[in-house]
Amino acid sequence: MRSARPIVGAVVVAIAVAATALGAPAQAGDKTWHKLRADEIERSRITLDIAKGVDNAIDSINYGKGGEANIEKCGVNRTQGISVARNTRWDAGARKGIVLVMQMKNQRGAKRLFNMTKNRYIACEPETFGYDFPPRVDVNGRFIAKKGEIRLQWAIYEDSTQTSTLKANGLTIRRMGLALIITRSTTQDISTIKQSTNSALTAKQSIRYKAAAFF
Repeated sequence: MRSARPIVGAVVVAIAVAATALGAPAQAGDKTWHKLRADEIERSRITLDIAKGVDNAIDSINYGKGGEANIEKCGVNRTQGISVARNTRWDAGARKGIVLVMQMKNQRGAKRLFNMTKNRYIACEPETFGYDFPPRVDVNGRFIAKKGEIRLQWAIYEDSTQTSTLKANGLTIRRMGLALIITRSTTQDISTIKQSTNSALTAKQSIRYKAAAFF
């Protein structure tokens, strides 16, 4: 009697060839997010040329460690663990800011923090902003779905007439794998925050982080 083993082997080979022809996914070739070391994040930070390409008024940058870009507004309390945080501080005269890579310990923590921030920023009002004098606060939160971007801008005024500003801030946040990429700008007038600049700086930093962490 002829052995059935050659026939079984031929069938297995045929199935494998057919699967390849149908474009079966090659798991070994799939990209995934990686947790970067501090030195890898440092090398991924935006440069002065990149910052000036976004806003020519930016005339200097300084690199630093740590920082949360003051995201804990509107009831946001970060409890997720940070593995590494590195910042780039920029100066555009009347406007100053920070671009931060805040890498969490895992994707789950980054996603949870991003979603909580989004929900609380969108619903944020002067009463929930976190300042002792709500009548002196103007705040607006948005989520730009097309960019996957959270924005919050606020001003704190001298008094409830809201005619003289103590300080105004604009905040933009994107999530890239394990990290939140955050840009904050600070100025004297809410009309000069330039959220479009915050968005562009966040996008540039997101591209550089992804190039280093997603492979």
